[in-house]
Amino acid sequence: MSPDTLTERHLSSATISESELLSDWIESFCQQKVTYTLGTFKISVNDAPPVRWFQTAINKLIDLNDLKDNWDSEGAPSIDIDCILAAIVLLAQITQDNTPEPYIFPTLQGGVQIEWSTKKAEIEIEIINKNTILVLFDKPNGEELDWEEEIYDNIPRLVNCVKQLI
Repeated sequence: MSPDTLTERHLSSATISESELLSDWIESFCQQKVTYTLGTFKISVNDAPPVRWFQTAINKLIDLNDLKDNWDSEGAPSIDIDCILAAIVLLAQITQDNTPEPYIFPTLQGGVQIEWSTKKAEIEIEIINKNTILVLFDKPNGEELDWEEEIYDNIPRLVNCVKQLI
């Protein structure tokens, strides 16, 4: 599979109006190419990171869309499709050539959490909605940073944290 055609998967809950909004959102904020048809998104990430795990991570994120309301049997909402798409684009922007594979989880509030844990650092990124992330960066020496910000306001800061994982 070429990097230009990263993945094509069914997102069953999407309607054409959601497709149009999501396509516009990704193109305007991330300069990523998105083509859609009714009920299906074809997501193409130009210049996808050259790491083996990237396709697997994208598939995990897209699979989160299958979680319906009450997926945890305790009333958790389904995962917001905007959070899934934001996570895909964010991973494409912050992943370096040697970035280790992240852990990807749904949150009980309908968002997405991306985590890395190595001997050198730990990073948790919670995508609360398509506009906001919470970040926790922790190093074994006690250095800890946490912040909340607009999702694309400080990509270089996130890239710097990711570089410290290795």
